[in-house]
Amino acid sequence: MYKAIVMDLDGTLLTSDKSVLLQDREAIRRAAEKDKVIVLCSGRSVIHMQETIQALSFGRENDYYIAFNGAMTLRAKDHAVLSKKTIDPDIVRWFIRMGRAYCEIINTQIYTEDAYYIEREHEGTRLYEASGIGTAVRVKDLEEVIEKGVLNAAFMGADPAWQDRLGSELRKDGIRLVPSSPYLLEYSDPSLHKGSTVEELMRYLHIPMDEVICMGDDQNDLPMIQAAGLGVAMKNAPRLVQEQADLVTERTNDEGGAAEIIERFLL
Repeated sequence: MYKAIVMDLDGTLLTSDKSVLLQDREAIRRAAEKDKVIVLCSGRSVIHMQETIQALSFGRENDYYIAFNGAMTLRAKDHAVLSKKTIDPDIVRWFIRMGRAYCEIINTQIYTEDAYYIEREHEGTRLYEASGIGTAVRVKDLEEVIEKGVLNAAFMGADPAWQDRLGSELRKDGIRLVPSSPYLLEYSDPSLHKGSTVEELMRYLHIPMDEVICMGDDQNDLPMIQAAGLGVAMKNAPRLVQEQADLVTERTNDEGGAAEIIERFLL
């Protein structure tokens, strides 16, 4: 019997218009009534997860959320921080240098607990803002942000094919990068990702990983999908993700894929 479910947001629980379907909200409510642990796990910042948290009336005893691809874990009922891990400043400086070197193609975005920052306007960042993530804070020099404690760093491009053209060049320095959309390429610490943070949270809750369901739709979800007792890929996930999951949903994120799994395995 599964005791917990961990769900990615964009492309999984959230529809294409960034809302939560009524059937998904109802399934989550019913699972919570059965004392199941519900965890939202996203690359988004804490602030930019709040709209979804409010839409779900998320804040029951067994509700938790993970932000920044695993860098922060919070208890939903009081937003208490259970864990927080920042990125090595030298890696942040590398992101800044690469963003400047390839400024015609990509924009570097640096994330702290309360905001995300850019040095210049860019069509890629405008697309990112338009997706409902929130407005970036523009600064003269991104290095000034490092002292705030950086929780995530990413490259954003306007052309969905930019990673095919530039991805291999960016990986030459050995920095681990993972796509969370065709437009966004994020830093991924080999020892810190959605999978390791979910495992840490489940140890805190005394729940074995074989009693946990993890579901997602993109490559940054793979560590938790692979760590789970039941790893689920969305029907709308790329083939690479589907091939490494235990199960692929019959419905997409726009059709209630989250409710499908909750109803089948938790209710």
